[in-house]
Amino acid sequence: MDTAQDLYVVSLENASIMQADTVILRNISLTVHKGEFLYLIGKTGSGKSSLLRTLYADLSLTKGKGNVVGFELENIKSKQVPFLRRKIGIVFQDFQLFTDRSIAENLLFVMEATGWQDKEKMRRRVEWVLSEVGMTRFMSHYPHQLSGGEQQRIAIARAMINSPEVIFADEPTGNLDPFIANEIHDLFIKINQSGTAIVMATHNHAFLKRHPAKVLVCDNHELKSVDKEEVAKRFKE
Repeated sequence: MDTAQDLYVVSLENASIMQADTVILRNISLTVHKGEFLYLIGKTGSGKSSLLRTLYADLSLTKGKGNVVGFELENIKSKQVPFLRRKIGIVFQDFQLFTDRSIAENLLFVMEATGWQDKEKMRRRVEWVLSEVGMTRFMSHYPHQLSGGEQQRIAIARAMINSPEVIFADEPTGNLDPFIANEIHDLFIKINQSGTAIVMATHNHAFLKRHPAKVLVCDNHELKSVDKEEVAKRFKE
């Protein structure tokens, strides 16, 4: 019989998201189930990035309880954070690729840092994740040789390296033009349909119509659920 923890990848209970001594979001509760797609919306500075940073243990959870892929955020030690990060994926707006390494070397670096040792398995895994994002032919290229959309595809491949249970994407299309942004959104949908949960912070409200899913809004230091009717009313074109 499944326990509750077997069914979710993220859980927060009466949690407050803090930056130093400043409360960004207060008394929030959140559950992300396995395989779920969730949008996180809100104005710039409303707490979306701070919430995601707390979920991948870049910010400490000092008030309330939190659990991400089996790790208790309120009790996590610094030496445990790398093990948490092996079970999740993170995608940033600004790609964060090493400019002095080829695409393959960027991915291999992550694999070595997370405990991979078998060179042949590593090579096959790199080829597989690059094929999943349509970037196999760019393996020997360097980031500066790629467009923004191509670099973000590499960043997504990097997030997929360790078969994460959930990917946290912080404004992953914020630097891309609308057509490329839609392609990247489609890629996240494809990954989600394969069973990986996605938590995407975004300002692109058109995504909410292209692929309806659960929506939470950061507003006035609170995290609120937005139903489909309100989404349609708020973001009608």
